[in-house]
Amino acid sequence: MTGKPPISFELGAKASLEIKAEVPEETTGRFVDALTDIIRGFSEKRGLKADLIRLEREAVLYEIAKRTKARIELEGRPVRQVPNKLLLPFLEKASLEDPEDKILIEMWANLLATAATEDVTLFSQYIDILSQISGKQIKLLEDILLKDVTNANSLNVDHFHDSYDYLNQTGLPGLLRESGESTTAAEFGEKLLDGLGMFGVAIDTLQIGNQEDVSDEWDITAPDEIFRDDLFFDFAMLERLSLLRKVEVKGEKVGKFEIYLHYYIATPIGCDLFACCNPTKLKRKDSGLLQLAPS
Repeated sequence: MTGKPPISFELGAKASLEIKAEVPEETTGRFVDALTDIIRGFSEKRGLKADLIRLEREAVLYEIAKRTKARIELEGRPVRQVPNKLLLPFLEKASLEDPEDKILIEMWANLLATAATEDVTLFSQYIDILSQISGKQIKLLEDILLKDVTNANSLNVDHFHDSYDYLNQTGLPGLLRESGESTTAAEFGEKLLDGLGMFGVAIDTLQIGNQEDVSDEWDITAPDEIFRDDLFFDFAMLERLSLLRKVEVKGEKVGKFEIYLHYYIATPIGCDLFACCNPTKLKRKDSGLLQLAPS
């Protein structure tokens, strides 16, 4: 190839790197034209001209406002002003929601209604989370939190916090030691599964191997039927947003057994966000405790 490259790299006396862009004007023009064509195909298909974008965002906020008002009236509680430093970011990000996504629009409305009637310490963080999460991921979080719920009136946030605190402190090592007294890998696995059968837990994989008898092996994948391979990135997103915590035990040796365990557990943030945004499914008390709404 001959001629001077469009971008040249020159090292200065102080070893700093300088990048000089020298793109011919006609090349820039062709690039802009091509990019415009790509965007035009998308925008015209959705009718996203500037004025329509503005109207669509206003329509989303109007729908959120209606639902917020209805929720506050239903609760019948005193309303307090949400500070502008919180309200303005809320309006900005909520207005970008897809008007067809009724799940998230309802969650935005409930979050605002909760913030207007209760203390929501992490309100600004919840705004950021809702702006990044999808309805599919919210449904996944709900499946993890509310799995196997048969008596809504007997469950409150203590069950979720107990699970989280227990497994993140001495609970998991204790479970492993207790299960390690088993005589077979299958018995070990069943005991460990029973111990992990807590609210807010989704198990990916559990494998038990017997170091004294290689033929004695036991494994299970997604025993609660929540985790699936096609949901891997949704689990990863919920973890990145601090709504779930991933726990892995790799090659842990307990007695004659070797364990591989991978599960997800809902965090206190995940529980509280869900309650703020889904008050008909999970109630918050003034004390900060959550309680499942009566079915």
